[in-house]
Amino acid sequence: MQVGDMIVVDLGSGDHRFVVVGIGSGLQEKVLLVMATSKVEKRRRHAGKGVLSTQESLVEVQPSEYQSKENTKHCSLTKLTCFDCNNPSPVPVSYLSGCVTCDPVSTNLIDKLKQGVRCSPAVDQDTKETFRLQ
Repeated sequence: MQVGDMIVVDLGSGDHRFVVVGIGSGLQEKVLLVMATSKVEKRRRHAGKGVLSTQESLVEVQPSEYQSKENTKHCSLTKLTCFDCNNPSPVPVSYLSGCVTCDPVSTNLIDKLKQGVRCSPAVDQDTKETFRLQ
């Protein structure tokens, strides 16, 4: 698994897309994931309302900005999508063994996602350092 990989995980309520924005090491290798959602308006309304959420930590992506040749049905974006970098998830790599792997996202999108996590007040400094986002 590498930074920039798009993965699809079935969380029980359907498939959810995530992008790997950081890789940490230690006793158990972990990746830092940012989840995609098509509920863009809802995210916009909620961002900035609390002290741990900012508009700068929302990254919006048009479908034309990411189309996967691998596993197209599960991976490619079909509508405006938002990555909420206010709530990244550190997950052990071993938990992702059954996920669908897609083509990596662009370097430009990786940079935007990392910046979104860096400027989020919801993400503590230790997490930013562990996953080399500073």
